[in-house]
Amino acid sequence: MRVGIIGGSVAGCATAALLHRADHDVIVFERSGSDLVSRGAGIGTSTTVWQEMMARGLIDGALPAFRADYARYVTRGSGTGQPRWLGDTQADIQLSVTLVNWAHLYQWLHLRPGGSLDFDLVICADGYRSIGRRLVDPDAALRYRGW
Repeated sequence: MRVGIIGGSVAGCATAALLHRADHDVIVFERSGSDLVSRGAGIGTSTTVWQEMMARGLIDGALPAFRADYARYVTRGSGTGQPRWLGDTQADIQLSVTLVNWAHLYQWLHLRPGGSLDFDLVICADGYRSIGRRLVDPDAALRYRGW
């Protein structure tokens, strides 16, 4: 089966890798205006999703990544412009996110460029402002669901 995936972030890349392993012909389309070269962390996903990708053999521990288990939010103080913690500095916001560099993820998942527009299946993995969704249903009223 020929599959076109619109969106080359974590969901698009992981889907492409799994479908390719199942012997499907997969092409990923990414609309980034520049090459996806080293740009710092680049992509963040929940650590649970990261671990599931490792369990399925999509990535392994050799892929450079950074795990963040908490975050502190800072703003500028009113009228002073000086940094100010939001809330109690002891009350860090708990999270479980793994960050990875775009270029490393693409290289690891072995994605290749493509150019055909004829597919048996198209997967739109390009977010709530989806170009893919607009192509499939141009009259759809897109709205953010607050997630």
